[in-house]
Amino acid sequence: MKYCQLKSGDKVVVIAPSTASSLIDEKVREIAIKRLEALGLQVELDLTCEEAEFYGTANIAVRIEQIHKAFARTDIQGIFTFIGGFHSNQLLPFLDFELIAKNPKFFSGYSDITALNNALLAKAKLVTLNGPHFSSFGEQQGFEYTMQHFKNLAFKGSDQVLAPLQWSDDLWFLDQDKREFLPHQGHIVLNPAKVSGTVLGGNISTFRLLQGTPFMPEVEGEIILFLEEAGGEENSNTFIRTLVSISQQDFFKQVTGLVIGKFQKVSKRDLQALQSFLESHPSFKDLTIILEANCSHVTPRFSIPIGGQCTIEGDKISFQCA
Repeated sequence: MKYCQLKSGDKVVVIAPSTASSLIDEKVREIAIKRLEALGLQVELDLTCEEAEFYGTANIAVRIEQIHKAFARTDIQGIFTFIGGFHSNQLLPFLDFELIAKNPKFFSGYSDITALNNALLAKAKLVTLNGPHFSSFGEQQGFEYTMQHFKNLAFKGSDQVLAPLQWSDDLWFLDQDKREFLPHQGHIVLNPAKVSGTVLGGNISTFRLLQGTPFMPEVEGEIILFLEEAGGEENSNTFIRTLVSISQQDFFKQVTGLVIGKFQKVSKRDLQALQSFLESHPSFKDLTIILEANCSHVTPRFSIPIGGQCTIEGDKISFQCA
């Protein structure tokens, strides 16, 4: 497996394999570019997917061309996605994974990009970040935690994570001045033990789309699985149903640790009910599990190296990918 770190002076390109890039307004773009330039990066926006054709996304062929061009260019060291959304899994059968494997680069995005993160590991042996989109860097307030954990992995290849002191689930991209930050109560740990393994997962509703396809990664040894839900896409029953479905896949026999991302307010998730379920279901009751981890659609959030190595010890999560 290959992981490509960034360094000061590198050039990165921003592409839109999911929702069209026009969704990101000019002010957010300006803030994001300045943030990335402050890290010593040169930033180029590929605007060929600015307009949506179907269901909020650009034409499949155009999105495929964006990805292939980004990986083929020798002057580019890193790739960011504009934003998540839907339909990046449409691209998987048409990607030239041999081209990508021969030209590995740093790659970061989350949510719907979960399909690409895991497929790039499965077919090109490329370790990527389930980490900030380009648009994420446009958040003015409360970004320090996100930035620090991104920098640790992007530039150093390692990170140690504890819960943040505060969290937010407001629509910051609509009003940067009207923010609500709440105290974070910390990670909830079930069956605490020191466990390690290869990182898989991401957004649960996107990750499940890979079941039964050649784009689901197969790794040796133990696995630490990260799963999170976006908004209210899945209610309590469907979230549990999806979680059980994933536990019935062959690879789940290798899972020794499960990290579930902090839910957004709209999900109205009953954490006590979820905890009781996990403690009683045969597939989960003996696993080391962390709940309330900020690797989800709330802010701030830490990055996850898909294909990297993870160790859970108590309420601390450690990553190593270099």
